[in-house]
Amino acid sequence: MRRRLLRLVEAVVAALVVNALILSVAYALGLWLGGHTDNLWLLLRLPVPFIALLGLVAAVLPEPVEKRATRSAFGLVILGFALGSGYWYLVARTCGLGFLGLAVQAFASWSATGATTLLITLSHRSCRVLISVAVICFLAVVVPAPAFNRLAHNQELTVAFVVPAALNNASAYPKEIGFDSQSEVESTTSHVLQLIRASGMPREYRVVHLSRQGKGKNSLAVILVNASATNRTLLPEPDTAEVIYVQQPEGWAKKPADAPTLGRSIEISGHAERNDWSFAIPAASGIRLMGGIRMSETDH
Repeated sequence: MRRRLLRLVEAVVAALVVNALILSVAYALGLWLGGHTDNLWLLLRLPVPFIALLGLVAAVLPEPVEKRATRSAFGLVILGFALGSGYWYLVARTCGLGFLGLAVQAFASWSATGATTLLITLSHRSCRVLISVAVICFLAVVVPAPAFNRLAHNQELTVAFVVPAALNNASAYPKEIGFDSQSEVESTTSHVLQLIRASGMPREYRVVHLSRQGKGKNSLAVILVNASATNRTLLPEPDTAEVIYVQQPEGWAKKPADAPTLGRSIEISGHAERNDWSFAIPAASGIRLMGGIRMSETDH
């Protein structure tokens, strides 16, 4: 009985350490998919019932005999992975995990925690077992971000909302977000205006909103707002390309027309009575950047 109690405590401590180690290392290396740091603490708190379950499983299961240690170790990895995956599914269905990036991060961490905890607690700690634990933790840290980026078509998307220069009282909120320095904002603004001129647009324009989010290859969406607000519109995000959307009386024109786009769309909605717009720019992670544009004619 005393030995089973010791295994329970050992499993709980191991699970707490492994889960914290995977999440903190992923965050430190820039491979974190969960957004702000509050979500890091969330993924440390949510698996507490799961960690208690791992302790009970470690206390109940018998230790493997020496001659069947290899086979038993593999079975422990499968069982731990299954328990972690099952708990992740239960949390996702009952409480929800907010957005896709956070859900992927939770799955990688909790399934790896389950596998390594049972392996550490119930197997013979040979060199092979310790290497297996290190490999599982390593994969849980480095694999989710690149796999997610590829499968979700993540990219570094820059979005610029542009209005005619005559609308010198038009403004947007937020005005600039996602840039490391003011010089980066200025160079991106200059590039946007050069792209508009190169497309043959005759009027003078100015940028009222500039944002950047995501990771990967660069894409640019320039949205030219020329008139009063219209109804809800979905403008597909460019797929590693530079696209200009121009508001016209008959709808929105895309330049170049054959530029590749993704399934995600920038949503803009008009409020004609207030003569302004609201917009939502989705990222691959599932997070949406919300904002608005207030239009105002020049006083003559």
